[in-house]
Amino acid sequence: MDLERIDHVAIVVKDLDESIHFYTEVMGMELDRVLSLPEFGLEVAFVTKDGADIELMKFKDPSIPIGVRHICAQVPDVPQAAQELSQRGVEVVRPLGQTSLGFWYTMIRDPNGVVIEFLDPSHKNLPSAWRPRKGQSHKGPPAT
Repeated sequence: MDLERIDHVAIVVKDLDESIHFYTEVMGMELDRVLSLPEFGLEVAFVTKDGADIELMKFKDPSIPIGVRHICAQVPDVPQAAQELSQRGVEVVRPLGQTSLGFWYTMIRDPNGVVIEFLDPSHKNLPSAWRPRKGQSHKGPPAT
């Protein structure tokens, strides 16, 4: 498998606005984009600093635990990576699928129980659904 880079770390948060504020105003990161993924029942915000990205995830289902959810690796061909991982007997958490936004993904579990998501670089080029949040000044302009 051709692993290009670690793309981001995903954190499930209790309050998306509060978390965006913390990572932009306290940690000095910039809000890149906010996206809705209704098929997963969540809204996500990506914050970034010098090429390091964090995905903040707010699920509609309150029973989903708060905290680090997964790390994401970027590969050039997700379907090929999914096939190779399956042939190697790796535990698949989410089989190969395509989101409503059009990009492929799959998720596996490493030997220690850590979930690893695989995406191709195209997810970085999605149109932003960014919108300012009342009372907050998120650093920098949104990526479009």
